[in-house]
Amino acid sequence: MRIAWLAVLALICSLASAQPVSKTFPTLEAYLCRADASFTGIITKVEAHVVSPKEERPPGYIAYEFPVGYTAYSLTVAVQENLKGTSPKKMILKMDGLGGDERYTDWCKHKTRFLFFTGPGDHEAWQELRYFVHVGDETKASIGWSMIRLDPMVSAENYSRSQQGLPLLSSDLTLLRTPEAVVERTKAFVARKLGKIDVLHLELSGRLPRDPSLTGFGGMMCAVLPKSPELEQQGRQMVQNPILKGTPKERETQRQFQVISGIGILENFPSKANIDVLRPLLNDMAVWGYTRPGPIGNAMSGHEYIIRRKAYEAMVKMGAKVPKPQLEAPKPN
Repeated sequence: MRIAWLAVLALICSLASAQPVSKTFPTLEAYLCRADASFTGIITKVEAHVVSPKEERPPGYIAYEFPVGYTAYSLTVAVQENLKGTSPKKMILKMDGLGGDERYTDWCKHKTRFLFFTGPGDHEAWQELRYFVHVGDETKASIGWSMIRLDPMVSAENYSRSQQGLPLLSSDLTLLRTPEAVVERTKAFVARKLGKIDVLHLELSGRLPRDPSLTGFGGMMCAVLPKSPELEQQGRQMVQNPILKGTPKERETQRQFQVISGIGILENFPSKANIDVLRPLLNDMAVWGYTRPGPIGNAMSGHEYIIRRKAYEAMVKMGAKVPKPQLEAPKPN
């Protein structure tokens, strides 16, 4: 439980950072890849146990952030429909969190529906996803779990204590906006019986849908997706046939972001065919400015052919022996 609490604190610190650089959106399929079981259900009972009062809060945190201290929650969940694996009709899911969190009792009161995921109780298995780990004892194994809200927000939810809900990003980079769409996509993915699939954390700023649910924090936007043949095809499409709209300047900006995202995908699928897809990019003329640490700690600024560099590094990573192209670029007019 203490380990899970440290994960919660790390997340809070990252959200409070003065200069966040990215936001990550896990896809439905990424959760399904990590989970042994998935089901829809509602919370029917909430128990809260204060582990440490607010006076024992970690250094640097002010009192109102821990109104009743660090608390262990136990949620009784009624399983409505099994979508992956087989779960009992009643599940007890535990988590550590901030005290005074009324969301759970509010969800229980309103019979809010969730899509739950349960699986291995180790943090490595749930990397890049929003999760909790209920650490077991000598009689029960640890459980890793997560949940996505299918129904509307309740009054106890707010910006700092919201729960991931709809719309939900899918691995085809579309948004699932209704509970029915989520359940249908879940069943379809599970029916493919793909076995164990790795997931990838990818920067996809140029390809994610434009939607208020995919905004905030500024900087890059990333997605967590299954490492699948479909993803490889998406990477090739981004490089060879990016989707472009708007003015010539807007289209060029979109092209650069999408090609960079495509390169980031393809470098995870090493093959001669993908190396050949990237090879023409070694002559790309897109120029970006950069600032990076110098050899003695000083800042170095300049301009580079960004897509050339990304393509070259990806090809080398995939084992290709290619001459290093000119990467330094003149300052644009």
